[in-house]
Amino acid sequence: MLKQYILLFLCVSIQHLLASQTTLGILSGLEYTTEINIGVLNIDKEIIPYNSNGDYADSNMNSFFGGLRVEQHFSNVFYLSANATYSKKHFHLFQRGFLPPPIVHDNIFHFYNFSLLANWSPVKNIYMGIGSSYGILNNVTSDNIEVAKRKNELSIVTSISYRYKGFLAELQYRHGIQMNEGTNDTLFFLSPMRSLSLSFSYIITIINPQRWQKSSRTDCPK
Repeated sequence: MLKQYILLFLCVSIQHLLASQTTLGILSGLEYTTEINIGVLNIDKEIIPYNSNGDYADSNMNSFFGGLRVEQHFSNVFYLSANATYSKKHFHLFQRGFLPPPIVHDNIFHFYNFSLLANWSPVKNIYMGIGSSYGILNNVTSDNIEVAKRKNELSIVTSISYRYKGFLAELQYRHGIQMNEGTNDTLFFLSPMRSLSLSFSYIITIINPQRWQKSSRTDCPK
């Protein structure tokens, strides 16, 4: 009996998956990082906030990004979306000296972000989404000197989007909750980032099961 229930559940799940529509798109947009906190490691191996001695950093970063988007549509009002994006981020650290102006340090890192969201439509063409993202910060440099090879960030993501035919406009808020150090030899620390982004996507259908559903059917065991 239990085996039959398991087979029935698997069969129904597979049929729903096969009946769902898969889309693929390209996206680009602008991201505004609303909060970034930096720390350095002192001789006692304690993380000291960069602004503790009067120095300060940019409070925001603006950067363009681009990538790919995959969607799995289970109905007209619910679908899953996965984004993979890349951006190059640039911000400044300002170190105060004996005389003004402060010394400016240029900081750059490459940011790869992977997100997965569940999206629901309360009204036609409008979708609200919630999920999480995993970010990778590679080759963090300060004045062209590498200060960290890799950092990993975990975030909670919410979004609201408007869809019209093959076009999608999405406003997304990403709230970093954890930043892990990818290497142990770093002297440069970043807190989880918070950012707001606006992206535009062009999406095409790559798998449309309705084309073969009328001609083929598999019945589940009873």
